[in-house]
Amino acid sequence: MEEMKFRTMSPDEMDTILAKEESKKGKVAETFKTIGGTFCCIIALAAIALFVYVMFSLPAVETECTFAKWAFINRLCEFGMRCTQNDNGMMIVPICLVAVLVELLCARPINYVLQKLPLGRFPAISTDSLPKITALSGVLPALIVGLHITIYALSTELNWQAGIDFSKNVLIVTIILVGIVLLVLLANSVLQAGLWGFLLRGSLILTSNFGLAIVFGILGEALGAMLISVGLVLLVIIICYCILRFFAIASLF
Repeated sequence: MEEMKFRTMSPDEMDTILAKEESKKGKVAETFKTIGGTFCCIIALAAIALFVYVMFSLPAVETECTFAKWAFINRLCEFGMRCTQNDNGMMIVPICLVAVLVELLCARPINYVLQKLPLGRFPAISTDSLPKITALSGVLPALIVGLHITIYALSTELNWQAGIDFSKNVLIVTIILVGIVLLVLLANSVLQAGLWGFLLRGSLILTSNFGLAIVFGILGEALGAMLISVGLVLLVIIICYCILRFFAIASLF
């Protein structure tokens, strides 16, 4: 039998083989990242398209909104009222929840795909150095609007004129706060994924926050009605207790 010969590999050859293996692993990981990010982009586009379709397919409100002095704000309120005054408007709730989850959980894979497109990134800006957007800051505009709507709804249900006047007077403060936070979120999406970040993630941010604001408005109105119901029940209990207490005392004489 011919004698088998063994040869020790040189360090350079070993480095070359390891580099090829790492390159193969890197290409496989990049492929999976691209597929996952593309899937997230498709879900984001679907949520945005469904939101726009539902909003514009709902019938217009019967009464014109005159809550604010600005026609643009009244127009936004009317779009929100379309959802609360129509049964099909409740479709906004699952759509906006999907939009929120995609924005919060899939921002990185979406950015990864968008950065590969032309005008998808700024070479001079490192995305690792940008401030991180937390889950709270991503929905902060909706929280601010929801708090304002809840105060107004409770004041209306309870017929509290001071609360109604307060919510109208601080409307400009709410608009400024929401505008600032939205500008920060949109600017961050542009810096992370360029033009496509503004178009896709920016639309997703607006969709999720507008939909959540409607949800918070519905919850605010429900809370007002619930407080009135609880108040009436407590009033009846107190009256019945006083009556029973009176007859119990009267029976002693």
